[in-house]
Amino acid sequence: MGHLVNVDIEKTKELYKPFPLISDKEHCGCVDCCYYAEAI
Repeated sequence: MGHLVNVDIEKTKELYKPFPLISDKEHCGCVDCCYYAEAI
């Protein structure tokens, strides 16, 4: 069973523009980002 996700690429880029890259030391600090940064 598949899922369909509609994404507005431009809105998504604008939303994340003020945040540092996940690979930077100063990512947003949420649990998901911390886990991902640790994993990479």
